[in-house]
Parts: sequence; structure tokens; C-alpha cells
Amino acid sequence: FGLDRQELHTMLGIVVRDLGRYLVELEAAVAAGDFDGVGRSAHRLRGPSSAVLAWDACDAASAVEAAAHQGDPQLVQAAVANLRRLHEELVKALEAFDRGNAS
Repeated sequence: FGLDRQELHTMLGIVVRDLGRYLVELEAAVAAGDFDGVGRSAHRLRGPSSAVLAWDACDAASAVEAAAHQGDPQLVQAAVANLRRLHEELVKALEAFDRGNAS
């Protein structure tokens, strides 16, 4: 990324924080049956995912957006479950990478 260790640590912290915040927003929108909110939150999740080149997570967020646009609760639930799994894996990987690059 062309960053020193401290800058990388800071960037990864921001990405992990944002992933968590947007996933909470997504879960709240799903619970409320707010398909527009689901779509917005899924779209937001693509930003931090793409910042760390997590293309599978970006694709999963796009699938949630598409499911929300269709307004199908079962499709949304399945897409969100996949996205949640990928984001949990991503956060674990980012945290492990960050620990391995600590000064």
C-alpha cells in the first residue's frame, strides 16, 4: 500500500471500525424490514472492503443490494448471511495481518 507500519495500522483500524459499524446498520435495517436501508448499508460496506481489495466481500455486498432492490425477505436473509460470514472472515484476517505487522 505504500504506507509505513503506523499508517497501515491506522488504516486497518479504520477499515475494521467501519466494517463493524456498517454491518450493525445493515442488521438493524434487516430487522426493521427496511429494504432501502439494507441496500444503503450494503453499499456502504463495499467501501472499506474495496479499500483492502476484499473483492468477495464487495461482491457479497452487491448481492445484498440486489436482493434488497427485489424486496424479497428470504433472498435478503440469505445474502446477508453470506455477507456476514465473509466480513467476519475479513475482519479476522485484517486483525491477524495487523498483529503480524506491529512494530
